Amino acid sequence: MTYHQRRMLAFACVYCVAPLIWLACSPYGVETTVAVLGGLMAILLVGMLAMAALTARAYDQGGNARAARARS
Repeated sequence: MTYHQRRMLAFACVYCVAPLIWLACSPYGVETTVAVLGGLMAILLVGMLAMAALTARAYDQGGNARAARARS
């Protein structure tokens, strides 16, 4: 399970930093910057949904055997 938590931590860091970088570096006005920021956040959330689906599929197919071996 720790492996999956590391993956989520890495995603959380990207999810936090990406919008801040866009806000700091955007050459556009407020309206365009916020619109692009909304699109960026939507893309990141779709990525998180895909990551959760892949993690669940791996767990259902016995991907937790590696975690059990690591605890032994």
